[in-house]
Amino acid sequence: MTKVEGGGSLGGALKQTILQPLTGGVRWTNEQLLGSDLADLFSEMYGGDNYDANNLIINNQSVTNEKYTRMATVNAGLEIDIIKDLTFRTSGSYMWQQVRQDYWDNGNTKSAATNQSSYGYGYRNNSEKFSWQVTNTLNYGFKIADAHNFNVLVGQEHGIRSQ
Repeated sequence: MTKVEGGGSLGGALKQTILQPLTGGVRWTNEQLLGSDLADLFSEMYGGDNYDANNLIINNQSVTNEKYTRMATVNAGLEIDIIKDLTFRTSGSYMWQQVRQDYWDNGNTKSAATNQSSYGYGYRNNSEKFSWQVTNTLNYGFKIADAHNFNVLVGQEHGIRSQ
């Protein structure tokens, strides 16, 4: 028998399920399939240790993986005509973001058995970042002989990004 590595995605788990014979000819009841890890059932079969099987139903019911994002953005600007043809502009922006990820495995999955955690395990990740930016420009526009337009622009910009 060939062992198929499925990877960490749902597609990989489905590949494991589709490409490997699920029961090897052994019949189990619905209660056995829904109420136990397939790896335990496979280990009872002849050659069953060659399989790397996960019960997708148990994994789906036993694992909670949620992500929450909060975000706030503020933008403001101001334009002032200082004298004729001389304009000052300033603008600024601020962005704040908080991300929280909660993961909980209640102990019924193969991963929990590998980690020897019969009571389950989990973690919470929190991250927060912000950025701000200020832009200042001074523009002087003038005409020569009503036929040529010129603009002289001087500017400055500064920003900070934090994680």
